Amino acid sequence: TDRSDSPTQAIANSLVKILTTSPSPPSFPTRPACVPPKADREQERSIDELRRLQKANEKREREAEKKLREKEEARAAREARLLQTAAEWKTVILPQWEARHARSKVQAMWRQGLPPCIRGAVWSRAIGNRLQINSDLFRIFSQHARERSGPVLGQEATQNLIPLDLPRTLTDLAFFRRGSPLADQLQDILQTYVRYRPDLGYVQGMSYIGAMLLLYMDSFEAFVALANLLTNHWFYCFFMMKAADVRHHCDLFDAALAACLPAIGQHFKEIGVDSATYIIDWMMTLYVHPLHLECAAFVWDNYTCDGEIVAVKAALGLLKFLEAGLLQGDFEECMNLLHHFPPPDVLTPEALRAAMQQVPLTPKKYRALLQQHDSCQS
Repeated sequence: TDRSDSPTQAIANSLVKILTTSPSPPSFPTRPACVPPKADREQERSIDELRRLQKANEKREREAEKKLREKEEARAAREARLLQTAAEWKTVILPQWEARHARSKVQAMWRQGLPPCIRGAVWSRAIGNRLQINSDLFRIFSQHARERSGPVLGQEATQNLIPLDLPRTLTDLAFFRRGSPLADQLQDILQTYVRYRPDLGYVQGMSYIGAMLLLYMDSFEAFVALANLLTNHWFYCFFMMKAADVRHHCDLFDAALAACLPAIGQHFKEIGVDSATYIIDWMMTLYVHPLHLECAAFVWDNYTCDGEIVAVKAALGLLKFLEAGLLQGDFEECMNLLHHFPPPDVLTPEALRAAMQQVPLTPKKYRALLQQHDSCQS
């Protein structure tokens, strides 16, 4: 914090200087001119109090400057690490993907967060193309979507909802404002998906997934990734909007919460916070809606590395990060914390990663939870 931003500090410093350097006790700093001067003892108490205020303000400023330094150092260290690892990803790992991507060293780098310049390539390879979508198929369905030819089948009418939803997607990024190239591409891949999967159509939340993919891929790559990602039973269950299946997934999360963060789980029960009120939005958009972009991208990095366990562990990590406030909050305070996360200089990818590491959800424990909630498995 700049000293010029602290009026109390400036006043305290001025008064202490005047009171301690003046040859005779002045009356104007502590008394109006029409009032007799203070007694010496009272004057000493005033000086002591001003000195106390000065020291307290200086301590606060030192602590704020230390925190700012630590944030800058952490940011610089992260940028240096990403720069170094980007070269290795480009020259060694990506050219030999099949041989190297599953190695423990590579996955350890992956979980720390990917350099933005290679995210598209890594995500695309990790998601894969089990559906065997090629550029011709994409072009055909894209053309059908633009022409709107033929009878309306299944959920194809939901295509009309897409233009209404796009202005609400990643509103803090100019990339997706109406008329921008990425906004047009996002509308195109979503409309193409409706034609490709008329049984499912467009569901609110898909725009966030499509937008995240387009930030790192071209339109064809983003469509392939979107279509393959949404075949995952985890996403498919949410977007089909079958209440019973969605409730099963919420119950699975509740079990993980009780096992890993029992104090928060118990507190939520006592004050009536239902996991469905926050977890559906978080998971349907794979955290693109609730989190700032870099934190959401970090979750995607880990999801593409380790799969759906990350969707659960990220939620538990966020609750761990907010633990102090959540345990002290009533229903409204907790709901506010769950829907309005701290700014990106507070909830950083490093902070989220540290919180997730404190969550004792191992793959073995997650598999056991899945077996207990077998309807959540593919």
